[in-house]
Amino acid sequence: MLNTVSLPAASALVLAVPAAVPAASAVQAIPAVPAVHSTSSSWGEDTREIPEALDWQIRPADTEAAPGAINFELGFRVEHHSQSWGRNLTLGELPGLSSAQLQGEGQPVNFTLRRDAGDFRCRGVAGQGKGVGTCVYAANAAFPPALAKRGINGSLSSYQQFELTMSDTGFAYVDELKRHAFGRPEELIRLRDHGISAGFIRVSNQSGTRLTPDQLIRLRDRGGH
Repeated sequence: MLNTVSLPAASALVLAVPAAVPAASAVQAIPAVPAVHSTSSSWGEDTREIPEALDWQIRPADTEAAPGAINFELGFRVEHHSQSWGRNLTLGELPGLSSAQLQGEGQPVNFTLRRDAGDFRCRGVAGQGKGVGTCVYAANAAFPPALAKRGINGSLSSYQQFELTMSDTGFAYVDELKRHAFGRPEELIRLRDHGISAGFIRVSNQSGTRLTPDQLIRLRDRGGH
């Protein structure tokens, strides 16, 4: 679920890095590739600008996480708005970042967070189980046509695709919504914005009565399963 909270500045995370390694706040973002908190009522109406760079941060996962997991946060801040996404991941989900780099004394790192709707190409510094730096977003040009093949029609704006990448809304989620007869673009974004997972939809409909998107949102907002 996306949260409208700000990540700490990159310089706020202190790593024991060699003097030759630049501070995280000095890391230069690689060039952005042109291309969630969605409030637009339909596909294609959103003209907000995609941030040129996002902040990432790695911390040790909590004790209840699976062995080898790390806590990864990604977010950005613009005027009057901030947004972040975070959850426990494995290093296998961040190609380019190794355990040796993360657990070492501190060094520059480059890795990618890949999702169906696009990638986040990240760089920064990592060491002693922590890391911090910046990412740039790269849209997946094949994503909108693939949505259309699944019956999600309409013009997908660049920012809406960025939002779906940010919230990790991919084909598995879309396919689950289609199984429950949800196929309109605005339904996809509204349900994801409210933190409604594919599993939540399946469990909520186990009684045999299919809940509408509004009913699912009310159930989730009341603290439903």
